Amino acid sequence: MKATKPRQLIFTDYIPVPTEKDGYCFIFLAYDKYADFIFQMGITSEISDKIYIEKLNVLLNHVEFKKHTNDFKLITAYGEHMLKDIQELIEPHKGSLIFDEALVDKTLEPVIREMFGFIDKQKIPGR
Repeated sequence: MKATKPRQLIFTDYIPVPTEKDGYCFIFLAYDKYADFIFQMGITSEISDKIYIEKLNVLLNHVEFKKHTNDFKLITAYGEHMLKDIQELIEPHKGSLIFDEALVDKTLEPVIREMFGFIDKQKIPGR
């Protein structure tokens, strides 16, 4: 699947990150393949259908996302049981939906590795 313009292919997922006290927190992100741009949609302490819909709303209202008005495909591995809810949310924004866990993993794994590799190399403020 090849993107030819910004906001055409948007991959969404969340990353579980271990914490010292609470088990895990979850970083929600979306990746615009053409622009090579990551939208950070929020961090939560749990995963639920309600939270996923809230995070999709964050994406749809993000200033960088709204800059482009072309149709887009939202490719995700989460929420197949909520097909109708997600479609109703993205259709007004010219979005269509694809569930493909393997494609999401294949596309986002190198992006996430690069992102966390970059973070590992940064000096943490205040230290």
